[in-house]
Order: sequence, then C-alpha cells, then structure tokens
Amino acid sequence: MSSGYYDITAQQHSPFDFHLEIRNENGGAINLAGHTARFHVRPNALSNLLYLNISTSGVTGGGLTGEFGSTGGISGTGGILLNTGETGATGSTGGILVSVDKTTMGYVKVGSWKYSIDLNNGTTETELVNGSFVVVPKITRG
Repeated sequence: MSSGYYDITAQQHSPFDFHLEIRNENGGAINLAGHTARFHVRPNALSNLLYLNISTSGVTGGGLTGEFGSTGGISGTGGILLNTGETGATGSTGGILVSVDKTTMGYVKVGSWKYSIDLNNGTTETELVNGSFVVVPKITRG
C-alpha cells in the first residue's frame, strides 16, 4: 500500500486536532485494534530533528528550542486515538484522531515542515499519509 499525500495547515499557539479514517479497497473501515500510530513533524524529510512526536503514547514537542533529536523534548498533552471519531468518541472503526495542546503547538516554529503518519500492527510499519505541515502564526493570543 502506498502512502497518501495531504498538506496540513496548523496555527501556532492553538490546539491542533486532525482526524482521518482508514478504509480498505472496498470502502470498508479497517479495525485498528492492536495497532499503534505515530505522527512526526520534521524540518524536512531527511532531518533527524523533530518538532513534534505524537503517538498512541502521548506528545513530545521541542520546548523553548522548538526541536529535539531522537531523545529529549518536552512532554505535552494529547496523542493519537485509534478507532475513534472526530470528537474522540470510541466506536468509529478505522478512525484516527491526532491532538496536540496549544502550549506544545506554541513552540513549533512558524514555517513549512514535513510530516508523516505511520501505523504499526506489531510486525509491520506502514506510512499512511505524508505531506507538508505548515504552521502559521496566531495573531491574537491571550
């Protein structure tokens, strides 16, 4: 299965929520029970630095520097929920909800970055979607 391509625009200093549904070739929802997922945002596709590491275990952001390597970073609030709807309600087979708190998003640098969402079933990791992750500044804060 080849990955899809989709560009995302997110606002700095605002909560980030992104929902997608995974379906098979016949349009049926794929049960994601027993899977894990991760969402990486990097300066570019070849960089070892991360701006965001979002997974079914939680969120790590770059903190004051905005970036981190394979270790380090600052824990945030949010993560990835599988088999869920747009609001986080369970029971939506094939649904993936990604969320990041506004404080962690406040440290992500404004600019155009690269992201990918990977799904792991315990034996195989599959890149589901990738693209540009554009962070725009929030004008009003408070």
